[in-house]
Amino acid sequence: MAYFLLIFVLFSLLLMYWRWKSSRKYVDIISCFLLILFSSNSYFNGWDSYVYLGYFNYINSHGFSGFYDLLNVNIEPGYLILLLISSSITNEYQFLIFLQSILINVLLYFGVKRCGLNYTLFALLFFVTYYTRLELSTFRQAIAVSFFVYSLSYINNKPIRFIIINLIGALFHYSCVFTILFLPIVRSKYKSSFYWLLAVGALPAYFIIQYLNFSNIMSYFPYVGDFNYLLTKLTYYQDNDTKGGFSLIYITYVLGYLFVIYKYKYTFYKSNNIYLLNLFSVFIVLIFYLSFLPSLIVSRFEYYLGISVILCAVFIIDNFKSAISRFFVLYASVFIFCIVFRYNLDREVYFPYQGYLQYILFDQQPRSESFIKSLGDQY
Repeated sequence: MAYFLLIFVLFSLLLMYWRWKSSRKYVDIISCFLLILFSSNSYFNGWDSYVYLGYFNYINSHGFSGFYDLLNVNIEPGYLILLLISSSITNEYQFLIFLQSILINVLLYFGVKRCGLNYTLFALLFFVTYYTRLELSTFRQAIAVSFFVYSLSYINNKPIRFIIINLIGALFHYSCVFTILFLPIVRSKYKSSFYWLLAVGALPAYFIIQYLNFSNIMSYFPYVGDFNYLLTKLTYYQDNDTKGGFSLIYITYVLGYLFVIYKYKYTFYKSNNIYLLNLFSVFIVLIFYLSFLPSLIVSRFEYYLGISVILCAVFIIDNFKSAISRFFVLYASVFIFCIVFRYNLDREVYFPYQGYLQYILFDQQPRSESFIKSLGDQY
């Protein structure tokens, strides 16, 4: 019930934001404070957080020697420093969650504001999608994603600063390094035909790639040196992948992308926010054209690009709210929230959406609740 209460509070703040321009600064600050308050007072969820609890207790028990020990197990140094600082202040794990919540939400707040977007609307959409997974489980990546969002305001005019900020984010999760590869892609301006071809070819590309067996394709290529190791690991992950099949939510992605490029592409051009549309395009490429990648890899980048799609939605809704029912935003938010938290235990360990619409339409439950509970019981 507390989750639904926060949704309605954020929506009420959003109405205030749209109604009284003079109050916008204070409304955004209150929204940020609520997100910090919610996650810092919530119990952590998911197996990632149990791993970090183990790291925290180890450093708390062994001090600097524990810190150096964990440096040798491929944990990013930035996050270990955060663990060290937290454990030197108190042995309460909840305090670490509090510090992380402040860092994540403050970076997101200033990142969204520097992009000239409606933070309260972002807070609402973020809360009903990625919030719980990022802020209460995958802590390292949540911090890296927040650095990425903060860097977006520099992507057009100060690319060096964009790179530096994401390198700092990589101190908390290595995946942030690869967001630098987005830079030349998202800063470019493409013809309309490029976006249309990308959208129209998405679903056919997905099914063709799924039909072709990745392992068999790789067997025809000579493996050399480090490339051999990379392809071997990729093949191993693919062969042992546990991701579900085609989800009907993928159709929603394509329809949403088609709608955006048909209705609002030139608006992105005029406002110098074309990078948001291009990030949406990269998201489409990741989901459909790179579907041969294991879900373990895809999920690492889906956080960055999924948040970018939220920013794209914020731009459209806030600039065309007269044409969009404000209460539709509430209805959509509650619906998305119910998809994400389809049943109590599932939200604690799994990424949202996968297979849920099939469950509604065809009564095919996407995952076993008992299986999820057994995973939690192992800890």
